[in-house]
Amino acid sequence: MAGRGQHFIPQHFQKPFVIPDGKDQLWMYRRGGSTAIPVARKDAAKERDFNSPPSLDGLPTLDDLITDYEKRLFPMVDQIRGLKSGQTIPADMIAEIAVHLSIRTAYVRRVFTEIVGKLFSSLTDVLEKPENFMSGNTFPAYVIPPKIEELLIEKIEEMAWYKSVGISSSTLARIGYFHLRERKEEVSKKVPDILGLLRGSPLADPRNLIAGSHKKILSQEFAPKARVEELSKLDWFVVAHDQASAILPDCVCFGVDSNGDAKPFLLLEKDKIEIVLLPLSPSTLAVGRHGNYSEFDPAKYNQLAARMSFDFFLTNEKKPELLEFLSGATGNVRHDLHTLVKGALSENQWGLFVDDQPDSNREATNFFEKIQPKEDDEYTPLNLSFIGCADQERANLIGQHMRYIITQFLSPKVASFLDGVTFAADYEDALNNCSRGFEPSRKLQSYQGDDGVGVAMPILVVRDGNYKVRIIARCYIGDLFLSENEDDYKLALAATTHALANAEFLYIQHEKFPDQILKQISDPIEGFLQFYSGGVFATYYITRVAGHPLETVVEQEAKLTKKIALFFQEVIEKRRAYRMDENLDEFFSFAVSKACDLLNGFAKLFASRRSIEDEPPRTEAFVKILVRHDLIDWASLFERDLDDFYEGLPIWSDYKKLFFVNRHLERLLFMFGILVELQNGGQIYIHVPLGNDADYLSNLIQNLQS
Repeated sequence: MAGRGQHFIPQHFQKPFVIPDGKDQLWMYRRGGSTAIPVARKDAAKERDFNSPPSLDGLPTLDDLITDYEKRLFPMVDQIRGLKSGQTIPADMIAEIAVHLSIRTAYVRRVFTEIVGKLFSSLTDVLEKPENFMSGNTFPAYVIPPKIEELLIEKIEEMAWYKSVGISSSTLARIGYFHLRERKEEVSKKVPDILGLLRGSPLADPRNLIAGSHKKILSQEFAPKARVEELSKLDWFVVAHDQASAILPDCVCFGVDSNGDAKPFLLLEKDKIEIVLLPLSPSTLAVGRHGNYSEFDPAKYNQLAARMSFDFFLTNEKKPELLEFLSGATGNVRHDLHTLVKGALSENQWGLFVDDQPDSNREATNFFEKIQPKEDDEYTPLNLSFIGCADQERANLIGQHMRYIITQFLSPKVASFLDGVTFAADYEDALNNCSRGFEPSRKLQSYQGDDGVGVAMPILVVRDGNYKVRIIARCYIGDLFLSENEDDYKLALAATTHALANAEFLYIQHEKFPDQILKQISDPIEGFLQFYSGGVFATYYITRVAGHPLETVVEQEAKLTKKIALFFQEVIEKRRAYRMDENLDEFFSFAVSKACDLLNGFAKLFASRRSIEDEPPRTEAFVKILVRHDLIDWASLFERDLDDFYEGLPIWSDYKKLFFVNRHLERLLFMFGILVELQNGGQIYIHVPLGNDADYLSNLIQNLQS
């Protein structure tokens, strides 16, 4: 019968590493310890009942079975230790030894207990902070994650109502996913129940859970066949280690993967193993490697082995440099595990570490104090043209103002992206007759809305093979710079800085995604929606960067409150007309233009709020109309998505992330039973049922919620 003190690194394997003084001891270096301590081989790497407690019924215990297995294993160890440096090691023998010694160690339990513990801690931290639970990293704004999409589609297609609605499951999944993001607060209310279940589960103290699993694995296979076969594919050799005595790490065996990362053997991914190291004695190593992998430098072994040690390593030497290998918070497997778990749960939490917007000295000047530019001031060179307006003297004065503002507002890099500014009496004509350097796909139209008209627009042009931006402005904007009226000057300045901010956003897109400029979006749905929603984030960016001094936040809310009421009234009337005339193009064009107008209004308001120091509370009338039309949660989500995207601009690397605006456009269209879906032939289909609005939408929402 086996004793209660059970070795997870066999005494037989430790024997060559004992101190050469006849006392059968080893030096143990513990992580966090201040010195090495001598420990008897019979007590090293041993725990009470590690494999199993004593048998109560006389049947063999797991420890008994392992002891019997060692009778076959140890002769193979001795045979390999008898080989000389440079000799080939039988791959099947060393593979079995390496796998068994790796899988039986306490290291396995401690590493996985640590992983589960950190996962549990991180998970409870996330759940205790619902804003993190529903973060953009877990539930991205622009696309439904594949796993969630797969799950939603599966659930939707199981529902009895699915086949009767005539809408593809992928479209419904996209709508349902957005509903999940919008109803964050409802989901968050369930978090305390989830936390209670977690804290009462074995995950709260995973030691017994992991120990039980470890014992179960060992009882099934002392050396799992799949891992043995994996190591048998390597070429194995004995390599001399004569720089100093090789140490025996608590993981026993470790390796290096195809990314060049050293990891304990059991943490190496299948098919990514390049080299595996197992110490045979203080002077020899068993090294397995792929045929094309460069030879291992034994001088690096001890530092790597110390780094791989979770708690300790054993050796026959006491040297200061060995203690140094274990010191420090980084460069060890504990730190790597912490990083691994943290990264898995909060991947791409870059929002806390990014810089502000593109370099500019705009904050140094108060733009809204009228300036008097001087002819000898140094300004950014600028190509200016006047069509049907301004004599030479006025053109020079307006030019001085423009050059001054551009110099103050834009960084030199962005300013160099400007082709120039054109002031025109016939604004529409100038927009469409400007030499672009390429054939535009559609005619440009200025903004015409209930709250005003567009007065300045940056347009993309090609000059000498390079993309540039030219700003086209109404002639009277230039005239307002010369007005004695302070409000006139502010109006001209607001129009100009908004156009420059728009140009800056185009510059950001050009620098980050040069191949995307003027290129058709490959996804038909995203391309279709982006055709309408493409300017929404630009509105947010422009207002956030340039400000909107002509209207207060309260005034904007009042205007938007009226616009929401009118939007619902007009679109419902148009839908009723559509039931009679079935003119889908007219109804959809009207609804999508109104929806984009609303998105722009909200974007401008939210950006204005963020650009002032003291944000006033939402007005009562604004909150009431949001609640009345079930927009209160959506508005909060839209504001958060806009802000998240803006803060992430410095490291924006995936153009598709801009499509988050498309999801919000779909949300507004869905309120009126309008869904955009892609048919099998690649055609875009606008789904607008002719049934009763209220019944149709109510049933569809309820079904998606279920």
